[in-house]
Amino acid sequence: MMNSPVSADRLVATCCVAALASTAQAAASLTFTTVTTTNGLGSNTINSVFAANGSLYVGTTAGLGVSTNGGTSFSNRTMFNGSGLANNSVRDLFASGGNVYAGTFGGVAISTNGGTTFTNS
Repeated sequence: MMNSPVSADRLVATCCVAALASTAQAAASLTFTTVTTTNGLGSNTINSVFAANGSLYVGTTAGLGVSTNGGTSFSNRTMFNGSGLANNSVRDLFASGGNVYAGTFGGVAISTNGGTTFTNS
């Protein structure tokens, strides 16, 4: 008995269907938890989220929320509590190593200590 060759198009289509089915199964098992000001965020209006080095950083319209316990609770950094942010509206975030970069309406705030304090540039 001879095997028929499989066309490249059919192989790609079969792989795509298998990948979609696998993705759908994974998505069906996801659960989400809502985090709000009750957990320590400065606002429920979220502009950006970034996770790095065991910390979760959430940029809001009223400060930068920093969590070291997976998002269960947050410490909110603002321009009024000594963190050094130039503006409370944190629009974008990036973290690498101990450095955290927060794009705000007052410029880029840079932390070299995991988001505890910032200087502005």
